[in-house]
Amino acid sequence: NGDGRLQKAELLAAFGGAQAAEFLEFCDADGDESLTCDEFVRGILKDTGDLDDAEFERECLSKLARWLSVRDNSKTDPSPTPSAARVPFPDAERPRRLERESRMNNDGTSTSLNFPDAERPRRLPLPSTVSDCRSSASLDRPQELRRYFQQADVNGDGRLQKAELLAAFGGAQAAEFLEFCDADGDESLTCDEFVRGILKDTGDLDDAEFERECLAKLACWLSARDKSRGRGFKKPRFLDGPAVSGSGWAAMEPKAGLVLLPLEFRAREDEVVVEVECCGVCGSDLHMIDNDWGFLTYPLVPGHEIVGVVVWRGPQVADESIKIGMRVGVGHLSRTCDSCRYCLAGDDSICELPTPTAQKPHTGGFGTHVVASAKWVFPIPESLSSPQAAPLLCGGITVYAPLLAYQVQPGDRVGVIGLGGLGHLAIQFAKAWGTHVTVFSSSPEKEALARSLGAHAFVSSQDQAAMERCRNSLDFIYYVVPYDLDFELYLSILRRNGKLCVLASSGKPMQVQTTSLFLLHKSIVGRNIGSAHWTTKMLEFAALHDIKAVVETFPMEDVNVVLDMVKQNKVNFRAVLTHQNRA
Repeated sequence: NGDGRLQKAELLAAFGGAQAAEFLEFCDADGDESLTCDEFVRGILKDTGDLDDAEFERECLSKLARWLSVRDNSKTDPSPTPSAARVPFPDAERPRRLERESRMNNDGTSTSLNFPDAERPRRLPLPSTVSDCRSSASLDRPQELRRYFQQADVNGDGRLQKAELLAAFGGAQAAEFLEFCDADGDESLTCDEFVRGILKDTGDLDDAEFERECLAKLACWLSARDKSRGRGFKKPRFLDGPAVSGSGWAAMEPKAGLVLLPLEFRAREDEVVVEVECCGVCGSDLHMIDNDWGFLTYPLVPGHEIVGVVVWRGPQVADESIKIGMRVGVGHLSRTCDSCRYCLAGDDSICELPTPTAQKPHTGGFGTHVVASAKWVFPIPESLSSPQAAPLLCGGITVYAPLLAYQVQPGDRVGVIGLGGLGHLAIQFAKAWGTHVTVFSSSPEKEALARSLGAHAFVSSQDQAAMERCRNSLDFIYYVVPYDLDFELYLSILRRNGKLCVLASSGKPMQVQTTSLFLLHKSIVGRNIGSAHWTTKMLEFAALHDIKAVVETFPMEDVNVVLDMVKQNKVNFRAVLTHQNRA
């Protein structure tokens, strides 16, 4: 950003991986959590050996990336390439780096960590046909591949979806592999399609396997190196141990009622299993059940406003505060990649490769258990009851995040369009933030309720004279109702530099004149939940200011009745489904 200092996000973008935080702590002489140019140069040149290894990692990966680029370019050549002319992998002798070949152990001895020879890794032979492989006496490769398929098929439906392929293969190879092997065109792979695809003698899959083995070899070397430092380096994997048995209310097809299915819940080593106490019903659950967005697969267990108790904690969960028996919440996301540009910048709610809680391979909160990465599991403050806390994990963070993202200040004047499930939370958060809150509603009888929640003013949107008097009076407006509005009118209510924040969809295109946007610096902005860090801050803020969702609770078994009530707007603000023997 040209300010003469490297912030943590810039270090992550430049270095990548967990090294950045350690590097910042090591080099930050003045303790301001950023590096001047002099601090950066001195840190690199310090004779510690750690930075030599980081440089080594980057050079190894850079060398592999260059080879892959050359190899992939060679694939675009239409002329046939004999196997002898294949692009060779470069010699992977240890790259040139600062002279420091050994590390001192605690007992004073010296240990050398040599990078393994990178001749083409030993791999299983790939016969030209499946029958040839089956007749091979030395190795039953299809059986091994079937075992691999079962491990990768985390939801146990007998097919590998694209997300499962990404988790199993990693990288851009998954999409190419899916297109190559998908014989029936359903964008998933059966076990037979998977095995036949691997065994086809095309050469492409040989290279993909080669890449994975190269990267695995590098990861093994890094693991040995990091183990010598007293910390592990291990990619989370799905456990082979016994699954947690339970059930969930699932939509078997779009627009269908939910049915109870038996389920098994498996977790990665950096995840936790949460036994559900209660789960809020959100408007987006209805959209997911009906597949209004067009990209979901079934069966689907909805629910992403979850409060429950931790019953299993993976061995790679780094957060020591998460303990068995702790009451926690899980929201819309259960995992993020933590390596895309948005995750590295701290804006992980818009991760490029997210894993939503209520989509495969996971199942949502309308069931007995959920599985989530420890990063997206949040302790619930004691002052919040489980049913009142559940809607905060979606609705609460949705209205809280804009206050931070768009720098709403105490003393600003904030408007809330609509007094419903999101609106009643927006009033409470904006009031506690120190702003003056005006509620706009088409129901004049809701004025007393709005003021009881903390609103300072109430305007009936049906009163044209009252709306005219509001022109040029507000700094920030929440649009939280799924209805089409006169957006020009609400833009006129904003002051210069004001923002209209869109948190709902009417399903119709928004029509506005652009004049006020460029002449008066007004903005139309939007948000979708918030980062993991902001979600923790939101829960703490809600507990501090006694912000609670207004809820009606129902037994989990009445889920279909409750969904109909929510569709017909017959629920008082928020509906919460509970397991009555737990909540």
